[in-house]
Amino acid sequence: MLVVGSGAGALTAAARAHDQGFSVSIIEKAPLWGGTSAISGGALWVANSGRLGDCDSREKALAYLRACTEGEVPEARLEAYVDQAPLALDYLEKIGVRLEANPEYPDYRQDLPGALPAGRTIDPQPYDGAKLGEHFFTLRDQLSFMKVLGRISLSNTEGRALSKRRKGWMTLLMRMMAEYWLDFGWRAKTTRGRRLTMGLSLVAPLGQAVFDRKIPLHLGVRLLSLTKHPDGGFVATVSRGDIQVEVRARKGVVLGAGGFEHNAELRALHLAPGATTDHSPTPKGQNVGDGLKAGEAIGAATEAMGNAWWAPAMYGPMGDDPDAVYVLFMERAFPGGVVLNAHGRRFGNEAQSYNDFGALMIDQAKVTGTSDCWLFFDAGFRKRYMVGPMMAGALTPDHKLPADWLGKVYHRADSLAALASQIGLDPGAVESSIARFNEQADKGVDADFGRGGDTYDHYFGDETFPNPNLAPLRQSPFYAVRIVLGDLGTKGGLKVDVNANVLDVNGAPIDGLYAIGNTASSMMGRSYPGAGGTLGPAVTFGFAAANHLARGRNTPALPAAQTLDA
Repeated sequence: MLVVGSGAGALTAAARAHDQGFSVSIIEKAPLWGGTSAISGGALWVANSGRLGDCDSREKALAYLRACTEGEVPEARLEAYVDQAPLALDYLEKIGVRLEANPEYPDYRQDLPGALPAGRTIDPQPYDGAKLGEHFFTLRDQLSFMKVLGRISLSNTEGRALSKRRKGWMTLLMRMMAEYWLDFGWRAKTTRGRRLTMGLSLVAPLGQAVFDRKIPLHLGVRLLSLTKHPDGGFVATVSRGDIQVEVRARKGVVLGAGGFEHNAELRALHLAPGATTDHSPTPKGQNVGDGLKAGEAIGAATEAMGNAWWAPAMYGPMGDDPDAVYVLFMERAFPGGVVLNAHGRRFGNEAQSYNDFGALMIDQAKVTGTSDCWLFFDAGFRKRYMVGPMMAGALTPDHKLPADWLGKVYHRADSLAALASQIGLDPGAVESSIARFNEQADKGVDADFGRGGDTYDHYFGDETFPNPNLAPLRQSPFYAVRIVLGDLGTKGGLKVDVNANVLDVNGAPIDGLYAIGNTASSMMGRSYPGAGGTLGPAVTFGFAAANHLARGRNTPALPAAQTLDA
């Protein structure tokens, strides 16, 4: 069996297929393994996992997913996910991935039936990267803004504690820094910390499981095309540099090669205007639709091509990166900030999930002509909270920020009217909108959009305020940062069934061809039910694909016809 890609879903499929008796090879286009999973939060959204006792059930899980997907996803796919995901979790733990239910992270849509206040987001636990040996140095690293000082990895729980400056945050920070700097033996090898968290703590043990099974993982090898072999299976044409070879995949192919967010042509054809390749933080130049195009070329159907995992972001030259992307997961929920559109008006609950807020930005483009918007905040907010690459002012005041950031990364003025003029908004509209917001913040109730009205909003809020998500903007100077429409990958892709088996344009399964992760159309529809809504299905259907292939096996597994070591 040939697996294309090396993210969490692909590695799961490879390990599971090996355990089912198959000879497996993995190819990865990049020189690093781990895929987009490595730079992600690493969480898996799994309902009815058995970790919450009577608080969750199959019925609640399906009710919630039905409400989230609004009839766009076949019931059979929803049922397959709810039933298979707990089994996939058990398998991951069996092969060395440590997982724990996050006791605080809520489902994103608390207004829908079946939503839970916490427990469905499953976090991988920190992993010692030294266990990987030399494979550590070819593992894709996290984005620098997800680390302390660009070096020290944080778990989701630790990151939240530091960003909100919870009780004990300074002790936590000092302990983590001491562990990093006192690890002299490891420091002699690399500046990169060996304590792996978030997405790395998911893909690292999965990778170790692959290496322990002697499954070859070929880096720098790109899938160019697939053709059906007359005797069954496929012939994959792949390349490494200028060398092309054909590889016989006698039993099947699992496509886990990511979406097409870095393919400008496909984006222009399918996605909303305003969202560009530059605005995605996923690995540059990697997810360009290789698996999608290979499947389409042999008759595979596609669906939901206009969907993406939307995420509002800051974009521009920051630090050493001229095209840095900082996704604003938390900042919109902090009290004392407000988002205004190009007309200087609020247009929604800023604290809602990044995917849903991104959808609002797309709608705003129809009203104002652009999806771009602005996060306004005052001096009190600036002192208390981080904003993208800007650490909280209490730690990094303005005079310690790079001088060239002012006017590019952030804007500042002594009055709201002057700030609005700087960035090209109507001063009167901005003053009016923020005055209205301040009145509601003083009362602790957002009558316009319900900000701070549920458990999810509060998750990234500040519990020291009466409403964790509301505070007025009155303390000069005032600040603004531009928000662009970003994404965490595309959702549309090859059409698949309940086993991740790719379907042709007539709706029939293509024997032996599977698609998972963002190469397949998402079983979440346009929704994002909770943290881990991308990786949960990727891992689950990687697991399911290997199982389905095994159930259909009627001859012994055969080795690959040609090596990729050329």
